Amino acid sequence: MKKKKITIIMSYDYDDKNIFANEKIAEKIKRDLLKGSNPAHEKIESVVVEDK
Repeated sequence: MKKKKITIIMSYDYDDKNIFANEKIAEKIKRDLLKGSNPAHEKIESVVVEDK
């Protein structure tokens, strides 16, 4: 089976008082994506959040 690389670009908007660590944001995105994934065809390897 051939693998394909899929890049998803998302923005995350938060209030000044609710700043979360990048790792926490990445974990939440990964959990949300796993809820709707089809594990027979999709595997989320990692989600990385970096500051610009």
